[in-house]
This record gives sequence, C-alpha cells and structure tokens, in this order.
Amino acid sequence: ITKERDKDTLNFWFTPYEMDSLIFTLTNEKLKVRDTFKVKSRKVAFDSLKISMSQNGTIEFDKPINLLSNTPLIRFDSTKIKLMDKDSIEIAVNVKLDSLRNLLNFDFKIDP
Repeated sequence: ITKERDKDTLNFWFTPYEMDSLIFTLTNEKLKVRDTFKVKSRKVAFDSLKISMSQNGTIEFDKPINLLSNTPLIRFDSTKIKLMDKDSIEIAVNVKLDSLRNLLNFDFKIDP
C-alpha cells in the first residue's frame, strides 16, 4: 500500500495480480459504521516510473535528501550510486530504502 503524495489516494500493489476487481470493507468501531465498496483494477504502464527529489531548487545539505518514487521500490543497487564533490572527489554515501514511505534516503557528510 502506498499513499500518493499531495493526494488522498491509496494504491494497493499486488503481484501476481489475477483478479479484475477488489471488494473492501471498512469499519469504524468508535462510530459503529461499516462501508463496503468495489474497485476495478487498472494496469500501470511499465514506463510510468517517476523519480523526484524531496527538495526542489537549491539543495540544503543540512536537511535529508531523498529520492521519491511513484511506484513501489523493492530494491536498489548501491554500486550504481556515486556522489561527487565540486572537485570530482567521491563522497562516501549510505543509501537506505524506506519501503514504507517509498523513498531512498541519502546519508552523507559535506565538509564546509
């Protein structure tokens, strides 16, 4: 399950997916309310992956830097990720996958 950023939409990702619809039943025990609804499936095109940064414009290095994805991230290859300073010297970077928030977190130190 992923929540679309800036929307009130939840996406449910199933693999392998073999049904044409899902039936959801939601219950609020406090209000004693139950709601049931049916959702038709839709396929997401393979080229629909969109990656964006958590920061826009000027990067503030004292704040976390994350890459955000619109589809679930399952794994990544850290050997393909390199961070360079202004003198083209490689900076050590630790990249962690946050599958709950669907992002890659970059942890590194910048010398002043």
